[in-house]
Amino acid sequence: MRKMMVVLLAALMLFGVSFAVKAEVQNVRLGGDIRTRMYYAKNVNTVDLEEDRDDFFFRQRTRISAEADLTDNVWIVSTVEADGVWGQQVVNSDGEKVDNNWDVNIAEAYIQLSEILYSPMTIKVGRQYLNYGRGFLISSREWEYKFDAVRLPFDF
Repeated sequence: MRKMMVVLLAALMLFGVSFAVKAEVQNVRLGGDIRTRMYYAKNVNTVDLEEDRDDFFFRQRTRISAEADLTDNVWIVSTVEADGVWGQQVVNSDGEKVDNNWDVNIAEAYIQLSEILYSPMTIKVGRQYLNYGRGFLISSREWEYKFDAVRLPFDF
């Protein structure tokens, strides 16, 4: 009975929220990029010059993004990225060969609401890149650093 009540309450909340966030789409932008880099390293994981431990591989990062401007003050961004290695097997720092695997991650997924209740406040909720103190305190300069955060900046 308790489980049924929880499921019913969750369904009612979801149904209620779906009416509250109804918005028309004003503008949609789709984009993406593919970055491929070649790496060659000679005897990186060993100092034995007799042993041939050369690494030669390609690393590729692919991103697909969608940005939607719903109503005047609602903005949604979503970016999916895949990162992987192709070519020979990669040798890690322990000298072990690692399979060529691909990682698929969500780079960004947030919603931004501006001018909440006609105030200069904006709220941004979700996975996003952050940069504070010109990157000295918190930085997303490297592409793998993303933050799940809630931001409340005031736009004066």
